[in-house]
Amino acid sequence: MTEIFNYNDYRAFIREILVERKSLDPSFTHRHICSQLGLKTSNFIMLVSQGKRNLTSELAQRFATLFNFTPLQSEYFLWLVLFNQSSTILEKDEYWRRLLTCKSQNKTSRLNETQYEYYSHWYNPVIRELVAIPGLQWDARSLSKALKPKVPAVQVRHSLELLERLGLIRRDGDTWTKVDLVVATPAEVHSVAVFNYHRELIGLAKESLEQDSGSERNFSAVTLEMNAEEYKKVVEMLTKFRRDALGVCGSKGPADRVYQLNLQMFPVTQSLDQVRSETESDLSEGAEQ
Repeated sequence: MTEIFNYNDYRAFIREILVERKSLDPSFTHRHICSQLGLKTSNFIMLVSQGKRNLTSELAQRFATLFNFTPLQSEYFLWLVLFNQSSTILEKDEYWRRLLTCKSQNKTSRLNETQYEYYSHWYNPVIRELVAIPGLQWDARSLSKALKPKVPAVQVRHSLELLERLGLIRRDGDTWTKVDLVVATPAEVHSVAVFNYHRELIGLAKESLEQDSGSERNFSAVTLEMNAEEYKKVVEMLTKFRRDALGVCGSKGPADRVYQLNLQMFPVTQSLDQVRSETESDLSEGAEQ
């Protein structure tokens, strides 16, 4: 049977399991499934699998029962439906944590939580960069002292273990060496993890603004008025700058510190179309009264 714990998209899982079940029993069609679920629309499940309809929690439970899911499989399927259909990143984060709990109870699952954990703490990428700086025998204790703000050595050891499992660092004698690999995560999982990552970085930036001297940090801001096309152009410029900054690293000699560069541009007003629409709506309601 198709293993649900390997899926981060319930619609993809439904497509796979329907193909599998129909290959075993040709009568197991979309119409038959909808009938068994008590649905009047014969193509509803097909529309769900195509992303054109959503499942309610009640219908998801009926689907799990129809396919004889175990209690743990049913729980995972229900959380997965909520995860995929949730509209806010905070909800996705909560549901993803619940999915990980289910996965941890299933010995046959291929877990993605290691990639998720990589972005769950700001110091994981920093430790990966730190071990690449020569001159010290990097271990949990020296790394703990080097981090700013400091992180307990026990958490640093957990980070080293995680980075080694991901293949992003490797043990080299009594110390560690950085491995140049890219961390790959499913798109939705990645968005949740990166949300938490940026939230932590914003907190670190605030601490630096309050505690570090002006010679050690660089903060600047500019308020811009622009249209969508100009916004896209500036984003392209920021992307190019980020790549150029990476090219500078190592060009002037060995590194002696790790810096965090945050590039942020975000809206501080509604779009004029939205303001115009709301204004016209208010005028219309006023006229009716």
